[in-house]
Amino acid sequence: MGWKEFVERHKKRRAERQVERNEKRLMNKWQPSPERKRAIDVLYEIGSEAAVESLLKRFTYSTEGSIVDEDEKSMVYERLLALHEVTVEPLKRFIKREEAVYWPLKALVRAADEDTAVATLLEAIRAIPESYGTDLKRKEQLVSNLREFRRDDVFDALIECLADSAEEIRFLAVDGVLVFPEDRAMPHLVARLADPEETSRVKMQILEMLVENKWKIDKKEKSKIAGNIPQNYFIGDTGAVLRR
Repeated sequence: MGWKEFVERHKKRRAERQVERNEKRLMNKWQPSPERKRAIDVLYEIGSEAAVESLLKRFTYSTEGSIVDEDEKSMVYERLLALHEVTVEPLKRFIKREEAVYWPLKALVRAADEDTAVATLLEAIRAIPESYGTDLKRKEQLVSNLREFRRDDVFDALIECLADSAEEIRFLAVDGVLVFPEDRAMPHLVARLADPEETSRVKMQILEMLVENKWKIDKKEKSKIAGNIPQNYFIGDTGAVLRR
C-alpha cells in the first residue's frame, strides 16, 4: 500500500469513527438536547451518505418533550436540505424501510422533486404485500403521507388501497380519495358502501363525508347500497345521503 492510499484509508476510517460516535450521541434520547444538536451539526459537517443515514435515524424516535423533539427534527430537516444531492439516495432508502417518513418525505420533495418522492412512496407501499404487524404500522404511515399529494398516480394507488385487507388502510384510503373530484371518487366509494363485507367504520366515514360534501348517489346505485349501510343513514329521493 502506497503512502497516498494509506492516508486516504486513515481519513476514511477516521470519518467513519466520527459518524459512529456522533450517531450514538444523537440516538441517546436521555441526554440534554444541546448534545444531540451538536451531534447533528458534526454529522452535517461530515456530509457523507453515511452521515446522512445517521441523521435520518433521529426521525425514528421521539423525546418526552414535544417542543424539543420537533425542534431537533426540524433542525435535521434543515441540515438535510443544505446537503442537497447527497441526501437523495439515503432518503429513498429510509422511506422504503422505515415507519417515520413524514420529515424524510418532505426533504426528498425538496432535495429531488415531487415525482421522485411520490415514486419512492408508491414503491414502498407496493412492496408490502400483506398488512400485518410492523408492516401494517409502516403501511399506515406511508398511505397517510400519500394523501398529501393530488396526482393521478396517487389516486390510482389509493383506489388499490381501498381493497386492502386491513381496515385502517381502507379508512386512510377513503380519506385520501375524498379530496379528488366527485365524478372520479364516487364510483369507488359507492363500491365500498355496496360491499356487505365492508366494516361499519369505513362506511360511516364515507357517508359522513358524502353528507358534508353534499355529494349525491346515482339512483341506479341506490338499490345496491340501501341494505348495506348503517341504519342511522338513508338515501333520499334526490340521491343525497341523510342522517336519521
